[in-house]
Amino acid sequence: MKLTSTIKELKLPENLKVAMMIQEHREHLNDQTYDYHNYSLGQSPFPPPQVMQEALMKAANQSKYAPALGIKPLIKELVQFQKRHFNLDLAENRIIIGAGSKHIMYLLISALDAHFIVPTPAWVGYIPIIELHKREYTRIRLSEKNGYKLDLKELEDYFKTIQDEKVLVLNNPHNPTGVLYTEEELKKIIDVCRKYEVVILADEIYGLMTYQVKEFVSVAKLYPEASFVTNGISKDRSAAGYRFGTCILPSENTEAL
Repeated sequence: MKLTSTIKELKLPENLKVAMMIQEHREHLNDQTYDYHNYSLGQSPFPPPQVMQEALMKAANQSKYAPALGIKPLIKELVQFQKRHFNLDLAENRIIIGAGSKHIMYLLISALDAHFIVPTPAWVGYIPIIELHKREYTRIRLSEKNGYKLDLKELEDYFKTIQDEKVLVLNNPHNPTGVLYTEEELKKIIDVCRKYEVVILADEIYGLMTYQVKEFVSVAKLYPEASFVTNGISKDRSAAGYRFGTCILPSENTEAL
């Protein structure tokens, strides 16, 4: 069996290595006086809300293939959800559903023929997906002196040197630093992106986990024409294993997408 060079070069992400090590140690622990506090996976220890558990049980008999473009009643509810929590007015055709936000990112990166700019440190999943699709990418090192936020001049300098189509991966709130961009900070980043026609792939999976939820502003509100905004239920609703993610498509070229 011949594997592609891309697959052979892939490495297990560090967080999965740690999680597997901890699981192996737990299975072989004879001394039960201590255990590990495992922070390697972005998974809540709390149960999903009872209403979600009950809804899943009620729908257990729904075993048919769902419509390719999404279940209409679900999409209608997601439009209302985005309005209620993020003050977004979205057309139904701008919402797509996938098997978790990671799955959606995989699809988006496979579809976007571009050079990806990834601020680091970052969630360990972005780079392997980008490499799997043989996309070019540049890491921008986030600095403590700048509060682990993007430096606008540095960002613009990178944009100037990259001649290809560009996609900025913007994780807000940020994993692993916990940094949250304010609305004014996002506007300044978006001004630079507009100037250089840069698409934003916004990972907002932690949006509803901010201490003051009303302070969180979605990129979809400020840069609707050229942003893909992903979200899901794995973090704030403790339902990682349910594998349910969403994406807001750009307001331009929506039908083509």
